[in-house]
Amino acid sequence: MHTDPSPPPAPSKGISPLLRHYWRSAGARPWHLFVPLALALGVAAAEGGSLALLLPLSDAIAATSFDFLRTSPAFGWVEALLPDPARNGPNRDAYLTLVILGLILTGRLVKLGLDYARDLYLDARNERYNVRIRAGTFARVLAFGRQYFDRQALGRIDTEVGWSSSVVGLLRSAEELLAKVLRLTVKVGLALAISIPLTLVTIVAFLAIQVLLRRLRSTAAAIAREGAEAQRHMRTEILDVLTTIPLVKAYSQERQAADSYRAIVRHAGDVEIRRRRLGHLTNPVEEGIILLAVLGAQGLALWWVADFQPGDLGRVAAFLVVAQQCLPDFLEISRFRLAIFEEIPRLEALATLFQDEDKYIVRAGDREFRGLARGITVRGLTFGYGDE
Repeated sequence: MHTDPSPPPAPSKGISPLLRHYWRSAGARPWHLFVPLALALGVAAAEGGSLALLLPLSDAIAATSFDFLRTSPAFGWVEALLPDPARNGPNRDAYLTLVILGLILTGRLVKLGLDYARDLYLDARNERYNVRIRAGTFARVLAFGRQYFDRQALGRIDTEVGWSSSVVGLLRSAEELLAKVLRLTVKVGLALAISIPLTLVTIVAFLAIQVLLRRLRSTAAAIAREGAEAQRHMRTEILDVLTTIPLVKAYSQERQAADSYRAIVRHAGDVEIRRRRLGHLTNPVEEGIILLAVLGAQGLALWWVADFQPGDLGRVAAFLVVAQQCLPDFLEISRFRLAIFEEIPRLEALATLFQDEDKYIVRAGDREFRGLARGITVRGLTFGYGDE
């Protein structure tokens, strides 16, 4: 008799019930998400703070002096870090340059440390999730009736059980996407503080790029679905051959089995090559289009700003540095969006394991068996073959 140890989510064509089920079975808690989110906020703040310190540095280069700090509401605190002798001495500007460079370095080190702590936490948490999710998925499959295994290829079942790790893969990709969005948001806020016209034109260019690259992403999603099916087919073929090896040997079908598997592997390899080729194409295309768009947008914005002065070159240089720092985050956002698209087909296939249709599950009763009192009586027992 088979019993289902954990209640499955309600049958649904979507993956939301599946994710809710795994959230419970993995023992997840809200603070498991808040910790990496807080660390990601710390990373974004440290990185944004170090980049913001480029502003007083660029202004000092343009003005050849740090005198503006005495009236600066945003960066006046920097001069307060100097002791009185240095603040009033002849080498004041040199000391302020060293202080600002030290603060920039400190901000980068804090950012790297928080990023490392976040990675360590996510690795440990995700590994715990993986163990519980894989064990729960296997227990769910063991609850199916014998008829299910008679009608399904073992390779297909094995592949779908292995795809349970895609739940954690989806969570990690979503968290990385959120972290990159936070970092990009901080940098966009800093860019707005430097120059609103330059930033607005650059944002418009980035949004236009998203529209241009939509076709690439839809193609990537289609290839991901085809790749998931090819992996399942390949695993199904090899396990089916190995589980029926006595018949293969008895009828001398080794060559036919090898040829069939070779054809499946070749198809899976072709799909993987197409996926990698598209991935290799996406990054340079995105980066090239972004660079051209950003340079064109900034040139247009500078032409648009009528009161642009040569002394503003320091601010423009700072803006270019911030814009350059935004570019990797923008590309990473695209990459993790693509990773999410690649996980969804596997989750859709995995969701079928949590639908009760054609699983022949025998549910446990609502009363506990405490042993036989007098014996077992069988009445009206019949036997017959099914319609097939």
